[in-house]
This record gives sequence, structure tokens and C-alpha cells, in this order.
Amino acid sequence: MFNSKSSLYRKYRPSTFDDVAGHFNVVNIIKKELIEKSFTHAFLFTGQRGTGKTSTARIFAKAINCENLIDGNPCETCESCLASNSGQSPDIYEIDAASNNGVEEIRNIKNNVSTLPILGNYKIYIIDEVHMLSKAAFNALLKTLEEPPLHAIFVLATTEFAKIPQTIISRCQVLNFKKIQKQAMKERIEFVAKTEGFSFENDDVVEEIYYLSDGSLRDALNTLEQLMVVNDEVITIKSLKNIFYIASKQEKIKVIKNIVQNDANSLIEYFENAENQGMDFDVFALSLIEILKELIEYKLTHNEALLNVLDLKDVNQVNTNLASLFSIADHLSEAYSKTKGSQISFNYILISLLKSINKNDAQEKSSSEPNVEVTKIANPKIEIIKPTPIPEPIIEELEIEPTIKVSVEIEEQKPHQEELVQVEPILEKKEISKEIKIEPTPKIISEEKIKQTINEFIADYTNKSIESQAIKNIPSVPTDDVINLLVGAKKEKRNSVEEVITNWFKTDQNGYLVNLKIANRFMPFYGAKVSAVSENEVLINFPTSLETNFLVNELTKPDFRKDVTAIFNEGLIFYVLDKNKWDFVKKDFIHKKNNNTLPTYEVKKLVDLYYESNHDKNDLQKAAEDLFGENIKIGE
Repeated sequence: MFNSKSSLYRKYRPSTFDDVAGHFNVVNIIKKELIEKSFTHAFLFTGQRGTGKTSTARIFAKAINCENLIDGNPCETCESCLASNSGQSPDIYEIDAASNNGVEEIRNIKNNVSTLPILGNYKIYIIDEVHMLSKAAFNALLKTLEEPPLHAIFVLATTEFAKIPQTIISRCQVLNFKKIQKQAMKERIEFVAKTEGFSFENDDVVEEIYYLSDGSLRDALNTLEQLMVVNDEVITIKSLKNIFYIASKQEKIKVIKNIVQNDANSLIEYFENAENQGMDFDVFALSLIEILKELIEYKLTHNEALLNVLDLKDVNQVNTNLASLFSIADHLSEAYSKTKGSQISFNYILISLLKSINKNDAQEKSSSEPNVEVTKIANPKIEIIKPTPIPEPIIEELEIEPTIKVSVEIEEQKPHQEELVQVEPILEKKEISKEIKIEPTPKIISEEKIKQTINEFIADYTNKSIESQAIKNIPSVPTDDVINLLVGAKKEKRNSVEEVITNWFKTDQNGYLVNLKIANRFMPFYGAKVSAVSENEVLINFPTSLETNFLVNELTKPDFRKDVTAIFNEGLIFYVLDKNKWDFVKKDFIHKKNNNTLPTYEVKKLVDLYYESNHDKNDLQKAAEDLFGENIKIGE
């Protein structure tokens, strides 16, 4: 059983450059500069969390004052190294800019930097999360970076490179700490586990820890630490699934097999179960893309050396062509990039994979049945009503009467089914045109075709909500207006509005929408949570800004508001917030309530919310249009 008083990421923090996982190029640059003593006076380490920026900065600070440098690494035995390892070096200053971001802290550095080092030859200042510094603090730091003493070295570390002023960046040597390479991280995870007396059931466990970490070794070691608590000596894939709700390699391969075999039922069932268990679909999508990559690489090269996640037995389970694999990868990558970190990732990823099934099914039908082109008619049977017989060859040369009727029987792509269509010759100067326009008669649409399942509806909703993000200048909701609504909130009115919106998206026992027309018209309200309703105001919130902006954009359209008003039989003002904004407003409301500073409720006029949207019209015209429609005319 695992028992430790210190977190693994602290216990196994690297103490030399050789212990650093990954970042081979960065480490080699620093080591070479140390050996040749050609380092600059300021470094900027940038990259995502948990990739070793601060650890590397500490090793560099220790090595630069080491008395017996060994191939660029600190010796760990000299007085300076021992002081650094114990955290008591008088020449190393580490500052957390997140909590010391004011100009006074930077001025203290400026005043202190001129004094000489005590143990070593250099004084090293490590400023972590440097992007948190205020503008004034950056200005104070800039002067020091411009003209530092010869014995002063600055190492700045940040996860937000874009927030660093260009004047600071231009005075630093920038080293980019990318996500830790897969092999390097796996080796480090296995080393830590072995040192702690643990082993892995199989390589799949290490693979999944890597995907969960998203390139961060600190996150990977935190994951490993949790697994050590619930396992005895052997860490199993089952325990990993139970704690982090991830899919095993075989489950992912089965998902791909379901797609290529057009087994939509099994795919939907798996996704529904995974959603109920709380699976992280971002991690799932990334690992599925990795498997697809290896399948494609092997099918192109037949080189087993390219297989890292899969083995030959796994590859042989997926019997399909490259086109299908590319299609699945395209749909999955698009879904992941559009919904990463979103609440709708489950729905969108499932729909994208179902699109691949639909495409595969269409490809199979087209490959197993004869191709039909508009310009070529299979088994044509032509009846021509004419006064005199017309020879078959070269139709263009014949002169015919304009009353000619041609009926053509064409063969559709489905076997044993025929459809009669009328072909109307285009006549000009009693000659048949070279182009014949074929217009099939409309098919009778079955009742099932005009229905829509809730999953299909969600697909439309997701696509339209994503498209709405391109729209700019979406109006925001003033906090004071929302607080005014909360003061005048009425529970019975909230229940009434909530019931109406819920009924728009009701489904029958087969999963079909009861009223497709209503559901599609008021689609932006899908998934809305009615938080409060006052006299004529409704507060709605969504988990993310994606859904929020979709509804807000539609509410700026007069026709949409008119239809909403007709449904509720009264004019309502809708305030739509995402989770972050709603949480902020709630805290503000509670604070004012506790301090007895809540305002007196004021009934809002219906024209207030969208009053400024038609700024090119006079006040009276805009108010009249909101009340009576855009066709109203006001006399002089």
C-alpha cells in the first residue's frame, strides 16, 4: 500500500539536467551555454503547466554557481550545490509573481541586484508566473533587464506567453517547453512507479496515464499517485477506468470496428453508457485519433516499427480501407477541435462518428450497385408520338413537331425499382436542343421521413450554435438588470415559463419530437435552464457561452421575438447568461442581500432591452416598431 508524506511530483522533482523528462533540445542548449560560459543575462521559459519550467530554472541556477560542473550538470557535492538542494542558497531568489505582482516587489529586486553574490559568482532571480505582474511592475523590471549588473541572471517562467510585453521578450532568450514527449513521459512514470514498489498490469495503463496528463508530467504523477492509493503493487486498467472514467484500448478499437461495420446501434449504446459513467470525451477523442493514426500509417507502409499503441493483432481486427479511416479521423478531429472543454462534446463527437457510418454505408451501396449518371440512361425505353417515323441516328438533324412527348423509364440506384420521369424536349426553331433536362417526379415522402429524433435535433442544434459564434457584437446583459429581476422573482411564473419551454422539445416513446415545427423554430432555447422570472423578465442560463450566444443572437431578431411573444401571450424580456456570468451575478446578489443594499424592484419596459439596436431611427419609431411590428408608420 502506498504511503507517502510528500507528493510524487515534489519527491521526484529533477535535480540535474539528466533527470529532466523530455525537452532534449532545451536541455542541450542550456548545458552547452554553461560549459562554454556563454549564457545570456535573461531567460524566458514558456510552456504549458507541469512541463518542467521551474524545475529546469532551479537546476540552471544551481549549475551556474557549481564549483565542479560535470558535462553541464551540477556536481551535487560542492558547497553551492548543497545549499541549493536545501533551499538555503543566499544567491538564488525565487519569486512567485502571482502573489508578488506589484511594483514594490520589483523595486526591491532592483535595489538588491547591485549587491555581490555570497557563495557563487552569480545571483539568480527566478520569477515564476511572470505574466501576472502588473504593467507598472513590468516597466520597473524592464529597466533592470536593460542594464543588469554582470553578476545578475534573470530566469522568467510563464504559462501565458502572449501576456508578456514584447519589450520584455526582446531582452530575453526564449526557450519553449512543449508538451513532454510520449516516450520520455512513459519512461519517467515507469521509473517512479518502480521506485515506489509498483508495477503495471500492462502497457495500456501507462498509455492512458499519458493521455490523461495531456503532456504534463506533474499531472501524470498526480494520476499515478491516486492509482497507487487504490492498488496493491500492481496498477490495473480496471482501477484506472473506475477512478478516471476512461476507455480501454480494446474498447476504442471496438468503437472503430462498429463504425467500419456500420453498427450504429452498438456505437450509440456505448456512448450512452460512457456518458452515464462520466467519461472525459476530450481524452477519449485524443486517444482514438492516436489509434487511427497508427492504423493509417501501417496500412500505408506495413511497417510494424510505427506501431506504438497498437500491435499487429490489434491492427488485424480492423478490416477496412484507407478512405474509411481518413473519413473517421477527419470527422473526429473536427469534433474535437470545435468542442474541446465544452459540455456538448459527447453529443458532437457521437454525431460526427455517426456521419462516418452514414458515409461508409453510402460508399458500400455505390460500390455494390451500378452507377447511374444523368447523361446516361440505363435500359432506356423511348416512346415517341409523331406523325411520321423518325430515324434513330443523329437526333440533332431531325425536324419534329412541337407536340412530341417523350416518356423515359430510368433505372435508379436501388435494385428492382424503377421510376417514371417525364422528359420535356427543349425546342428551338423546331430542332431538338442538345441538352435534355430530366426532372424526376416528386417521390411520396413517408411519415417517418418528416419526423426527427431528438439525437438528430441535437445535431442540428450543435451545428447552428457553433455557426453562431462567428457573429460579433452580441449584446451583453447589465448585472444591475439581472439583480433587479432577482429582486422581483416569482416562483409560479418561473414554473409556468419553464413548462412552456420544456414542452417545445417533448419526445414520444420512440424518441421522435412531438412537434417538430415548434422545436426547430425555438431551437436556441434547447437545454436552457430557467433560473428566475419576474413580472415580464426571464433569466436563462447555459453551461457555456456557445449556447448562450446562439440564443442571444436569435433574440436580437424581431421575427424571432415576435414568435416567442405569440407563444407566451405576453411580451417578455430575456436575460441570457453563461455559467461564469451567472455565478458572478449570484455572488453579487447574495453580497447585496446580506448588506441590505438590494434595490427596489422596478418593472422594465419591453422596449428597453433592444432599444439601441436600431440607432438610426428616432425614439418614437423604434418604440412603435417593437410594440406593433416593423410595418408601422408614424405620421408627421
